[in-house]
Amino acid sequence: MENDLNQLPENNSWQTYLLSLVFALLGFYILGGTAMGLLISSRVPVLNEQVEVADYFSMNEYFILNLVPFIIGFLLLVFAAKVFHKRSFLSFVTSRTAFDFKRFGFSFFIWMFLLSAVFTIQWMQSPSMFKWNVNWSDFGMLALITIFLVPLQTGFEEVFFRGFLQQLLIKSLGKGILAILMNGILFGAIHSMNPEIEVLGWPAMVFYVLSGVFTALIALMDEGIELSWGFHFANNFFGILIVTTDWQALQTNALFVDTSPPAFGWDMIITLILMYPLMILVFSKVYKWKDWKKRLF
Repeated sequence: MENDLNQLPENNSWQTYLLSLVFALLGFYILGGTAMGLLISSRVPVLNEQVEVADYFSMNEYFILNLVPFIIGFLLLVFAAKVFHKRSFLSFVTSRTAFDFKRFGFSFFIWMFLLSAVFTIQWMQSPSMFKWNVNWSDFGMLALITIFLVPLQTGFEEVFFRGFLQQLLIKSLGKGILAILMNGILFGAIHSMNPEIEVLGWPAMVFYVLSGVFTALIALMDEGIELSWGFHFANNFFGILIVTTDWQALQTNALFVDTSPPAFGWDMIITLILMYPLMILVFSKVYKWKDWKKRLF
């Protein structure tokens, strides 16, 4: 192994981690926001409260526009690893000597399978709830955007939270369980401005926090973020290409639109109490996770 994510180099102080996180976050909002503003101003003649920016872009163009800050943020994390920490970017991603694409793919496909199973059950129960939505002339481009750019969007969040932040929290708090819980809380907090929170209320915040705890746990136990990244990519892949809603953060020409009223439904409850624990069990068996007590406490 190149490095142990739970045994951090002494020459990487908490101040350096904090610098990297603030640098990436400010870059995400300031540089990303500036880049978005320039692209919007090139298309929108006058900006005011009455103008709907999305009306001046195709749905795919507007989707790419919203991905720009994440791409910039990802590149800034690469920069921070090299310049601030003087370490390889890979050392913030995995303890292995190379990125494990098999782990990434396994996590992606198992989560896609579970999401597809839940969708199939919902569709069989209430087929009228799902409206066929695909526009084939745009869907091919959407698929390419999803395959090539969404990994950077999800990658930014995973490397930021389960890479840099997780290493900082382990270094500062010592105990893995505390780092995991704090990671989940901060993950939920940074998503508090998402439209899902406004529509669904506090249950959606609980869902984000517990999703952050889940991904932080599997990253810690597996000593890398391949599994959490694959899961995160599958989750967004499904919501972008397969089933979307008219109230979620990213609007796309997915195959189906869920037209049911916004609600914290049984599918989200099943995800938290059954599907997440099931994935933890599967991963722990497949990858032979050991020393739970030592890593967590």
